[in-house]
Amino acid sequence: MHQVKLLQLIRIHKQGDTHYLHIMLHANEKTTYYWQVDRETAIRLQAITDFSKGYFYQLSWESTHRQSHITQTYRNESKNLGFICSKRYAEQLTQIQHAESTEQLEELAFLSRNLAFKQETSLSGSRKQRKQRKLPWPLTATFILLLAILSSFTCHAIFTNVNADSEKQEETTEQPIQEEPKPETMLPEDSMTSEEERAIPAVALDAEISSGLDEGMVALTFDDGPSDYSKQIVDILTEFGAGGTFFLIGSNMDEHPDSVEYIHDNNFSIGTHSVNHINFASSSLATQKGELQQSIEMIEAVTGEAVTLFRPPYGQMNEDTKQLSRELGQRIVLWNNDPKDWESRNASNILQQVKSQDVSGSIILLHETEATVDALPEIISYLQEQGLQLVSLQ
Repeated sequence: MHQVKLLQLIRIHKQGDTHYLHIMLHANEKTTYYWQVDRETAIRLQAITDFSKGYFYQLSWESTHRQSHITQTYRNESKNLGFICSKRYAEQLTQIQHAESTEQLEELAFLSRNLAFKQETSLSGSRKQRKQRKLPWPLTATFILLLAILSSFTCHAIFTNVNADSEKQEETTEQPIQEEPKPETMLPEDSMTSEEERAIPAVALDAEISSGLDEGMVALTFDDGPSDYSKQIVDILTEFGAGGTFFLIGSNMDEHPDSVEYIHDNNFSIGTHSVNHINFASSSLATQKGELQQSIEMIEAVTGEAVTLFRPPYGQMNEDTKQLSRELGQRIVLWNNDPKDWESRNASNILQQVKSQDVSGSIILLHETEATVDALPEIISYLQEQGLQLVSLQ
């Protein structure tokens, strides 16, 4: 009876667009495999592991509600690190756990003993096919003679064609080529600017906690993404030349990884809104640190840039939250204008809420909802009519 007792994570690899977990199964004997997993789960594990410091990592067999954990051990100290996993990862984990023999493990399509096994097999096969055969010497001599005869005729034909082409070229060069006049309005291609190349206005926050801006500015901020509406919001902001800042929830990134890249690629600011939208004010320091640190690393793994903006869910925080934000290099961003789009879910009501408050110098709290998308063009138009500069936060 084959029973896997422990699942050790040795390393995380990436080949092209494919991600692998290098694992060791501790059963009756120790065996190593490369486990092909989805990109999002690999990114989340990469964000909470560090293989350069001698840690021992043990993956948990438990995976409920798309969450799992990994135990990090160093000497006599251990701690559990939670991470969001995909449904596919959970299903594969179960298959590994229930395998009753090494043969059954070998039959799992997502497991391989060698990371480059298939590639090496195909290469060796092609080498065998390329093995050359030597021709008998009489055939070789005849073949060389034929080549010599063909070459003489070919060279003569090429020489004749070259002379003919030279004569034609001489006749052609006698007549000057007249260039068509260029319109005076035509500009060199490298001097042209497109709408996409326009810089998005931005303002850097210096205070540890900000809830407003200088007069003449306004910041549109969007919480609880990424979502089905992220790309629409980005497109509207781009169309109006307005800045925008997105505070993302880590647990939503699994379903909308392309939206995170889309926000970043269009040069809008991204901050963290935790992993699971918890209340930081009522959470322990350890829980707060896990939520904030993991969410930062998850976003950075996608964008490749440092995250420096943090909005606590519900705007709730305590002294531990402030100290932790300082340690992790985060600026806390609150708001002073709440149109309550999360409550009304009505585009007209959201617009009227914005208009009913002093908008100059405001940080406006919005959420990624259908009603917000519907109201956004009119909100931006109204703010721009007031002569305000719509900025991204940095």
